[in-house]
Amino acid sequence: MTTIQKAQKTGLHPHVKGKSVLASGSGGGAGIRAAHRGEAVKRPRPARHAVARDRALRLADAILERVPDLDEWALDDEHLDETVDMIAGVLPRRSPWDELLGPFYTTHSLGEVLGVSRQAIGKRVASGSLIRVRTQDGESLYPAFQVRDGVLVPGLGEVVQALRVGTDDEYAIAQWLATPVDGGPSPINRLVAGDVDGALARAQHTAMAWAA
Repeated sequence: MTTIQKAQKTGLHPHVKGKSVLASGSGGGAGIRAAHRGEAVKRPRPARHAVARDRALRLADAILERVPDLDEWALDDEHLDETVDMIAGVLPRRSPWDELLGPFYTTHSLGEVLGVSRQAIGKRVASGSLIRVRTQDGESLYPAFQVRDGVLVPGLGEVVQALRVGTDDEYAIAQWLATPVDGGPSPINRLVAGDVDGALARAQHTAMAWAA
């Protein structure tokens, strides 16, 4: 039995086990806190320390610029932690699959980014306009590449619906979207560039091959 056939039978991709696809959502907050306090940001590679610290400082400055009501001088450590946790709560989560698919949103963080309810997210998954992968313990995750500038990538729904003709393995669909083709852009990047027709034609061809 092939990997895709096993995934179709179980409804879960065999490599997505338990919560292993999730990393702590608070890790990204440490750099912001350290930058705010003027501390060095710790990284495993000392040679990259200066670059990492500079990026953390620029990130902190950008947050302060875009949130005019946030008074950095009024933030003690307790309130700073609360603010960072709130920001980190809507960021995509890192996972072992990031190298291939990029980070994932949880249902909560995706709802915050799109400004929609959990029910609305479920309807979009059912209609094929949104990809959801599940862990073996039922955790729902959404590849972050589906969202650009706070909205779903135009044309994504048409392509996902076409691919579902060939498989119901959402992980396989996500992997196909994120994988560059013949040295060129990935299908999701073709959609971002506005080439909906080209991405859709390739998706229909792929679905036929999967279904054969």
